[in-house]
Amino acid sequence: MFNLKSLFIRNFLSFHEANISLQASGLYLIAGYNEKGQDSNGSGKSAILNAICYALFGKTATGLTSIHDLKRWDTSEAMEVSLELTDEAGQLYKVTRTEEGTSFLIAGEKVEGHKRDVQASINECFKTSYELFL
Repeated sequence: MFNLKSLFIRNFLSFHEANISLQASGLYLIAGYNEKGQDSNGSGKSAILNAICYALFGKTATGLTSIHDLKRWDTSEAMEVSLELTDEAGQLYKVTRTEEGTSFLIAGEKVEGHKRDVQASINECFKTSYELFL
């Protein structure tokens, strides 16, 4: 079993920048408030799930993969999504996706190779796939 530890988002969907700590184990409730709309629509709740999915699989829960669809429209700054997880032994895993590519670290050691090979390593390591995750 893996535990989510942190999620860093920069210029992804509705987020300019956020560093979300997920230190407690268990169930998380994500609530939001949009000051402009005076409700929770557009506050970034779904963007958090989409960022986790994008970090793990290179596409959002709704299937978006294009940087043009994922990057904030009002910036020319780089987009980044980084997810840290730990296993039962406390070993750290980190998946980072930027406009330049994907980085996958296991205990500080970088998994290298072609994009599809790195993705296969991620899927194998976490014993999941995009379809199963959804």
